[in-house]
Amino acid sequence: MSDQMNKTTELPRPEETPRSDRSERLTRPDIVEAAKRITAREGLDSLTMRKLADELGVTSMAPYYYVRNKDELIDLVTEAVMSAVPVPDPSSGRWDERLWTLNRESRRVIAKYPGLAEALMTRTRPESSRRLTQVTIGLLREAGFDESEAVVAYNTFNALMFGRIAVKDGDHAGRRGEDEFYRWAFDTLIAGFKARLAGDIPT
Repeated sequence: MSDQMNKTTELPRPEETPRSDRSERLTRPDIVEAAKRITAREGLDSLTMRKLADELGVTSMAPYYYVRNKDELIDLVTEAVMSAVPVPDPSSGRWDERLWTLNRESRRVIAKYPGLAEALMTRTRPESSRRLTQVTIGLLREAGFDESEAVVAYNTFNALMFGRIAVKDGDHAGRRGEDEFYRWAFDTLIAGFKARLAGDIPT
């Protein structure tokens, strides 16, 4: 028997598995998690289908079997991230306390993914984001605003929360830390809302 026949056939180790073979084992959650990792590390603007393929260790065309294009990929990322924002329980405090909690948790989650705040302001929002919008409007209705006023109050409130994340003004915040800045701005807005509800501000 020849030396060639005596040689043991070596199978590739898992990390050496051809990219085309690994792509067959991908799932939609794999795609989303990889895209979130890239976004957290490099920002949403840097997320591309090619980088996604590299992150997953598959051929450049493999992700297209699961996601049509970059736009759909961004939609999946925003949906996944916003779904992670917890909604405060109705028994956890007054409406303004719960609104602060929702604000803080939203910022905490969104801030992990550079560029996401801008995307939420300029793109059609995912279902999970619309859910948070309805929760916020519900809290403002609980405060005493009617439906149309609650929407105006929400838009005012939302502009502060997302605008501050999207536009990092660094030293312009003075000596205040991020959370302290938000708390100051939040309390000022809430005081204004309460004054309007009490009739102290003309409509």
